[in-house]
Amino acid sequence: MSSALLVSTGVIALAEIGDKTQLLAFLLATRFKKPIPIIIGITLATLINHGLAGVVGSWITANVDQSVLRWVLGASFIAMAVWTLIPDKIEDEETQLATKLGVFGATFITFFLAEMGDKTQIATVAMSAHYNDVLMVVAGTTLGMLIADVPAVFAGDKLAEKIPMKLVHRIAAAMFAALGVATLLGILKNSPYREFVKTAICFIDLSPSATYAFDMPNKSNNEMSSGVAPLLQNQGPMTNSNIFKVSDIQTIATSDTPQSVWPCTPQCVGKLTVQPEHLDEFEHTNNTIYLVWMQAIAALHSRQLGLTFQDFVELGYGCVARQHHLEYKRPTFAGDTLWIATWISHNEGKADMTRQYQFVRESDHATVMQGHTQWVCIDMKTGRPKKQPSRFLECYKPVSAGTL
Repeated sequence: MSSALLVSTGVIALAEIGDKTQLLAFLLATRFKKPIPIIIGITLATLINHGLAGVVGSWITANVDQSVLRWVLGASFIAMAVWTLIPDKIEDEETQLATKLGVFGATFITFFLAEMGDKTQIATVAMSAHYNDVLMVVAGTTLGMLIADVPAVFAGDKLAEKIPMKLVHRIAAAMFAALGVATLLGILKNSPYREFVKTAICFIDLSPSATYAFDMPNKSNNEMSSGVAPLLQNQGPMTNSNIFKVSDIQTIATSDTPQSVWPCTPQCVGKLTVQPEHLDEFEHTNNTIYLVWMQAIAALHSRQLGLTFQDFVELGYGCVARQHHLEYKRPTFAGDTLWIATWISHNEGKADMTRQYQFVRESDHATVMQGHTQWVCIDMKTGRPKKQPSRFLECYKPVSAGTL
């Protein structure tokens, strides 16, 4: 189960005990004694309110520098811990809308307004920015609210008298404080993009002698940060291990190929020959080797742009693959010479960019494979998505061409 869902549920369920909105649930339940419309009103108001908060958190993740964001989030969680220890109160006038709107309408309006600027809403913004998973965070915070408020609706003040409020508040405060400290120390690394590092690390290591496999081994953060290359030994034919050396690609000028075979002017073109070890049992080029070639030509293009691994280390930024799309047009065979081209087709300066690829057989100028990859800029220390630095924007400029 998602850690974003579990943490969001637990933290909000505890933080909601004795919170203004739970007191509001007590008051509405005692006054109107209609639990069903009250619960529906709470659920709807929370979903909308926290949904908006989650979107704000996601926007912050995509647009705020991650080194700054980490400090802001850490400080916010710690401030939340202090806030949780301060008792809330609710004014009786806040339920007067019920005389005009009915129980459901009053619950929805009062809960929505009470949540504006409340610590549970602020916590939702912070956790959404921290985990970069709006759906799981909003689902968790809403579930946490219901865990705390539904019993309050049914049991009323009797439940409140039996709950050790100070102890619950201290536990919630401790959880917020732990999140804050962990965020500041950079030890919570729950980025959904981290899983893609192992299949995209060849993009980061640009040495021409590096050897890559499609099924990359897990690399520790220390190995990644210190620039250890994923050097693997050839383990046999392509059916068992998709091995390929970047040095096998010969860089050529775009002018050495017919312009008519490309939808635009490629930013980088390479040339290679299919070898027997690249074939599958059908004597065709193994489908996975095309992905390795895509990543290899992307690495060569980056090196041409002046971005080496050392540059990534100094900048503190790298790129990992979030999504690959490959369309196989025709089979290729041992001895076929291929032109492999790449270019950036989409880059708005946020965390992600799209890189296009096209493979053309030299003998008949036939396109044998085309595709694209969505690359995501990350903080190399934390693995979290990060807005591209100016150096990336200067190098990875898009060209005008449709998506292949």
